Amino acid sequence: MKTNAFTLRPLLKGLLVVLSVILVASCSKEPPKELTVSPQSIELESDGASQNVALQSNVNWSASSNAGWLIISPKTGIGSMEIALKADANISGAERTATVTFTSADVEGLSASITVKQVPVSVSFSKDTVPVKSEGETVTFSVTSNTDWTILTSEETARVKLSQTSGSGNATITAEVTANPNNKVANIP
Repeated sequence: MKTNAFTLRPLLKGLLVVLSVILVASCSKEPPKELTVSPQSIELESDGASQNVALQSNVNWSASSNAGWLIISPKTGIGSMEIALKADANISGAERTATVTFTSADVEGLSASITVKQVPVSVSFSKDTVPVKSEGETVTFSVTSNTDWTILTSEETARVKLSQTSGSGNATITAEVTANPNNKVANIP
Protein backbone atom coordinates (compact mmCIF):
# COMPACT_ATOMS: atom_id res chain seq x y z
CA MET A 1 0.00 0.00 0.00
CA LYS A 2 2.83 2.37 0.72
CA THR A 3 4.07 2.21 -2.82
CA ASN A 4 0.67 3.29 -4.18
CA ALA A 5 0.58 6.30 -1.79
CA PHE A 6 4.05 7.36 -2.97
CA THR A 7 3.09 7.08 -6.63
CA LEU A 8 -0.11 9.16 -6.11
CA ARG A 9 1.74 11.98 -4.35
CA PRO A 10 3.68 13.18 -7.42
CA LEU A 11 0.48 12.97 -9.44
CA LEU A 12 -1.43 15.04 -6.85
CA LYS A 13 1.43 17.55 -6.66
CA GLY A 14 1.39 17.90 -10.46
CA LEU A 15 -2.40 18.36 -10.48
CA LEU A 16 -2.12 21.00 -7.73
CA VAL A 17 0.52 22.90 -9.76
CA VAL A 18 -1.68 22.86 -12.90
CA LEU A 19 -4.72 24.09 -10.95
CA SER A 20 -2.62 26.87 -9.38
CA VAL A 21 -1.39 28.02 -12.81
CA ILE A 22 -4.97 28.05 -14.17
CA LEU A 23 -6.21 29.98 -11.14
CA VAL A 24 -3.44 32.59 -11.39
CA ALA A 25 -3.91 32.96 -15.16
CA SER A 26 -7.68 33.48 -14.82
CA CYS A 27 -7.20 36.14 -12.12
CA SER A 28 -4.77 38.21 -14.14
CA LYS A 29 -7.16 38.91 -17.06
CA GLU A 30 -7.86 42.60 -17.67
CA PRO A 31 -11.51 43.65 -17.68
CA PRO A 32 -12.89 44.47 -21.14
CA LYS A 33 -12.42 48.08 -22.27
CA GLU A 34 -15.55 50.14 -21.65
CA LEU A 35 -16.85 53.54 -22.82
CA THR A 36 -20.59 54.29 -22.42
CA VAL A 37 -22.64 57.41 -21.73
CA SER A 38 -26.02 57.66 -20.02
CA PRO A 39 -28.54 58.85 -20.94
CA GLN A 40 -28.07 58.70 -24.71
CA SER A 41 -30.17 61.81 -25.36
CA ILE A 42 -31.13 64.93 -23.41
CA GLU A 43 -33.10 68.14 -23.97
CA LEU A 44 -31.73 71.37 -22.52
CA GLU A 45 -33.94 74.30 -21.47
CA SER A 46 -34.43 77.02 -24.08
CA ASP A 47 -33.09 79.86 -21.96
CA GLY A 48 -29.69 78.23 -21.39
CA ALA A 49 -28.98 75.33 -19.14
CA SER A 50 -26.45 72.78 -18.03
CA GLN A 51 -27.03 69.08 -17.48
CA ASN A 52 -24.67 66.36 -16.32
CA VAL A 53 -24.41 62.97 -17.99
CA ALA A 54 -22.68 59.86 -16.65
CA LEU A 55 -19.66 58.55 -18.55
CA GLN A 56 -18.66 54.96 -17.64
CA SER A 57 -15.13 54.19 -18.78
CA ASN A 58 -11.92 52.39 -17.92
CA VAL A 59 -9.91 54.02 -20.73
CA ASN A 60 -8.45 57.42 -21.64
CA TRP A 61 -11.08 59.37 -23.60
CA SER A 62 -11.76 62.69 -25.30
CA ALA A 63 -15.06 64.42 -26.13
CA SER A 64 -16.07 66.54 -29.10
CA SER A 65 -19.27 68.12 -30.41
CA ASN A 66 -20.47 68.90 -33.91
CA ALA A 67 -22.03 72.19 -32.68
CA GLY A 68 -20.27 75.34 -31.53
CA TRP A 69 -23.13 76.33 -29.19
CA LEU A 70 -22.56 73.37 -26.82
CA ILE A 71 -19.85 73.48 -24.14
CA ILE A 72 -18.44 70.17 -22.80
CA SER A 73 -16.62 70.02 -19.48
CA PRO A 74 -14.25 68.26 -19.08
CA LYS A 75 -13.27 67.44 -22.67
CA THR A 76 -10.72 64.73 -21.79
CA GLY A 77 -10.26 62.27 -18.96
CA ILE A 78 -9.39 58.85 -17.66
CA GLY A 79 -12.08 56.58 -16.30
CA SER A 80 -15.68 57.22 -15.27
CA MET A 81 -17.02 60.66 -14.32
CA GLU A 82 -19.85 63.17 -14.64
CA ILE A 83 -19.67 65.34 -17.77
CA ALA A 84 -21.38 68.77 -17.90
CA LEU A 85 -23.07 69.80 -21.14
CA LYS A 86 -24.00 73.51 -21.26
CA ALA A 87 -25.75 75.72 -23.80
CA ASP A 88 -26.59 79.42 -23.86
CA ALA A 89 -30.12 80.60 -24.61
CA ASN A 90 -31.38 79.43 -27.99
CA ILE A 91 -32.48 82.66 -29.66
CA SER A 92 -32.18 81.19 -33.17
CA GLY A 93 -35.93 80.70 -33.56
CA ALA A 94 -35.52 77.00 -34.35
CA GLU A 95 -34.82 73.81 -32.42
CA ARG A 96 -31.16 72.86 -32.56
CA THR A 97 -29.46 69.49 -32.19
CA ALA A 98 -25.88 68.49 -31.42
CA THR A 99 -24.07 65.17 -31.12
CA VAL A 100 -21.36 64.74 -28.50
CA THR A 101 -18.96 61.89 -29.26
CA PHE A 102 -16.67 60.32 -26.65
CA THR A 103 -13.72 58.51 -28.25
CA SER A 104 -11.20 56.18 -26.61
CA ALA A 105 -7.55 57.17 -26.89
CA ASP A 106 -6.56 53.57 -25.99
CA VAL A 107 -8.79 51.38 -28.16
CA GLU A 108 -9.40 52.12 -31.83
CA GLY A 109 -13.10 52.18 -32.69
CA LEU A 110 -14.33 52.38 -29.07
CA SER A 111 -16.73 55.33 -28.77
CA ALA A 112 -20.06 56.47 -27.34
CA SER A 113 -22.34 59.37 -28.22
CA ILE A 114 -25.22 61.44 -26.89
CA THR A 115 -27.75 63.61 -28.74
CA VAL A 116 -28.48 67.04 -27.24
CA LYS A 117 -31.59 69.00 -28.28
CA GLN A 118 -32.60 72.52 -27.34
CA VAL A 119 -35.88 74.24 -28.26
CA PRO A 120 -35.80 77.98 -29.04
CA VAL A 121 -36.74 80.72 -26.62
CA SER A 122 -40.38 81.66 -27.18
CA VAL A 123 -42.35 84.70 -25.95
CA SER A 124 -45.75 85.67 -27.35
CA PHE A 125 -48.71 87.81 -26.34
CA SER A 126 -52.39 86.84 -26.58
CA LYS A 127 -53.17 90.13 -28.35
CA ASP A 128 -51.04 92.20 -30.71
CA THR A 129 -53.17 95.27 -29.99
CA VAL A 130 -55.54 96.02 -27.16
CA PRO A 131 -58.16 98.67 -27.96
CA VAL A 132 -58.98 100.89 -24.97
CA LYS A 133 -61.81 103.40 -24.55
CA SER A 134 -60.72 107.05 -24.52
CA GLU A 135 -62.09 107.45 -20.96
CA GLY A 136 -59.73 104.67 -19.85
CA GLU A 137 -60.34 101.14 -18.66
CA THR A 138 -58.70 97.98 -17.34
CA VAL A 139 -57.77 95.26 -19.85
CA THR A 140 -55.95 91.96 -19.64
CA PHE A 141 -53.66 90.07 -21.96
CA SER A 142 -51.58 86.91 -21.62
CA VAL A 143 -47.87 86.24 -21.98
CA THR A 144 -46.92 82.74 -23.12
CA SER A 145 -43.25 81.97 -22.65
CA ASN A 146 -40.70 79.24 -21.96
CA THR A 147 -38.16 81.70 -20.52
CA ASP A 148 -37.75 84.82 -18.38
CA TRP A 149 -39.27 87.97 -19.89
CA THR A 150 -39.51 91.74 -19.24
CA ILE A 151 -41.98 94.31 -20.59
CA LEU A 152 -40.22 97.59 -21.27
CA THR A 153 -42.03 100.83 -20.54
CA SER A 154 -41.43 104.34 -21.86
CA GLU A 155 -42.85 107.88 -21.70
CA GLU A 156 -45.37 106.75 -24.27
CA THR A 157 -46.74 104.15 -21.82
CA ALA A 158 -46.77 106.41 -18.73
CA ARG A 159 -50.57 106.29 -18.53
CA VAL A 160 -50.53 102.46 -18.53
CA LYS A 161 -50.05 100.73 -15.18
CA LEU A 162 -49.13 97.05 -15.60
CA SER A 163 -49.78 94.49 -12.86
CA GLN A 164 -46.51 92.79 -13.75
CA THR A 165 -43.56 93.88 -15.91
CA SER A 166 -41.39 90.75 -15.68
CA GLY A 167 -41.71 87.07 -15.02
CA SER A 168 -40.78 83.56 -15.99
CA GLY A 169 -43.06 81.35 -18.05
CA ASN A 170 -46.73 82.16 -18.63
CA ALA A 171 -48.64 85.05 -17.01
CA THR A 172 -51.84 87.07 -17.26
CA ILE A 173 -51.19 90.83 -17.17
CA THR A 174 -53.70 93.45 -16.11
CA ALA A 175 -53.22 96.89 -17.63
CA GLU A 176 -54.95 99.88 -16.04
CA VAL A 177 -55.14 102.61 -18.67
CA THR A 178 -56.01 106.18 -17.63
CA ALA A 179 -58.22 108.46 -19.72
CA ASN A 180 -56.90 109.45 -23.12
CA PRO A 181 -58.71 112.59 -24.30
CA ASN A 182 -56.32 113.09 -27.24
CA ASN A 183 -56.73 109.49 -28.52
CA LYS A 184 -52.99 108.84 -28.42
CA VAL A 185 -51.74 105.34 -29.10
CA ALA A 186 -49.47 103.75 -26.50
CA ASN A 187 -47.34 100.84 -27.70
CA ILE A 188 -45.88 98.48 -25.16
CA PRO A 189 -42.69 97.26 -26.80
